[in-house]
Amino acid sequence: MDLRSYLSIFRRRWVILLGSTLIGLASAVSVSALTQPQYEASVQLFVTATGGSSVVEAYQGNLFGQQRAEDYAKLADGRQVAQRTIDALKLDMKPDALMGMVSAERVPGDTVLIAIRVRNPNPEMARDLANGVAQQTTQLVEQLETSPRGGIPAATTVLVDQAVTPSSPVVPNWTRNILLGVIAGLVVGMVASVARDRGDLTVLSAVGGASAIDARALGSVPPRPPRPPAIPIAADEPEVVDAFRAVRTNLLAAGLGDSNLSHALVMAEPTRGGAATTVTLGLSASLAESGRSVCLVDCDLQARRATQALGMGSAAGVAEILAEAGGVDDKLARTKIERLTVLPAGQPPSASTGDLLGRPELAQMIKHLTTTFNFVLIDAPPVLPSSDAGVIASAVRGVLLVARAQSTRTQDLVAAATKLRMAGSEPFGVVTVNQKRPSYEQR
Repeated sequence: MDLRSYLSIFRRRWVILLGSTLIGLASAVSVSALTQPQYEASVQLFVTATGGSSVVEAYQGNLFGQQRAEDYAKLADGRQVAQRTIDALKLDMKPDALMGMVSAERVPGDTVLIAIRVRNPNPEMARDLANGVAQQTTQLVEQLETSPRGGIPAATTVLVDQAVTPSSPVVPNWTRNILLGVIAGLVVGMVASVARDRGDLTVLSAVGGASAIDARALGSVPPRPPRPPAIPIAADEPEVVDAFRAVRTNLLAAGLGDSNLSHALVMAEPTRGGAATTVTLGLSASLAESGRSVCLVDCDLQARRATQALGMGSAAGVAEILAEAGGVDDKLARTKIERLTVLPAGQPPSASTGDLLGRPELAQMIKHLTTTFNFVLIDAPPVLPSSDAGVIASAVRGVLLVARAQSTRTQDLVAAATKLRMAGSEPFGVVTVNQKRPSYEQR
């Protein structure tokens, strides 16, 4: 996968990214709020070696002081200094508890400085403990460096500055915690997004769906608003209208652009959901807009979605033509869109729809319509639940399969294409609906 593929995944899974980032942020805020504040006071001790008036002796004394500083730092955060500090300050505390608050180290570089830091929830106590540890370290060093026979200590430590009362806590570090929480949440969200996408078995785009069934990708249609009109209006849904124009362009470029020829196409989806009807209505209007005569035929005799959407629920249509072997032209209904005619589904039949659609009158009806119109677009029942779509498809040139982006399973699309091919009809192309964003994923 290249960078563009990952960016495409993150665009599709933005909810996961946002949710994970917010969880990371909330966790960081919660941890920071629940963490007991810790104040840090610090002092520095300067290690000096006794004697040495010449340059060489001073240099050797400095090296000696650096070596001693390492050892004295261990004394400063050790048990003996902790106990001495507790006794001097008359504290009700165990040495181990104080040792956990103290850290001491030689200042990095060629220095003879020892940095002592003490953390405590009470800023005044942190200050007093830091000064107490420094004082007791100095006394212990002097004691250890003095010969049993008396005399001057070989080395001593000098307090550079007294510790002051810290004004703000060093723990929790809100800025650092929030930054780490957001980064951690974002990283987890990115990993989860990729994992979710890799495990997503739905059709993500027309390109991916077409690749799965070895057909053409004709385009994707964005989501429509709740309770939209049957046919999208450019003023209200410009993106949807433009999407259908793009599908129309791709369809015509795929070999159906000759205005001297007539073409019949079935619109079907693997399972029921209304996506095929959406494409049938929108594409019919777009083709009519381009100056071609179009007949929309509702052959989904049970659902009758297109018929109902156009307000023709009581009109006679396909069911009556097939049941009574009646005429076709008197059942055709004009619409407000110039060059767009509709053949409604008719009244729900009492007989099996499969029996009706299997009659030879179906092929005769479609043949008759192709002699009158440039395009005959047939809204068919879903492919997998019954054989009706296959029966209809066998009477036309090809089928345009419709999938709902991130809803229709790829295996269902493949199964539908296989079923249609077994019925003798080749899937002509794939269109996806509810495509929120362009996708470059080949799935």
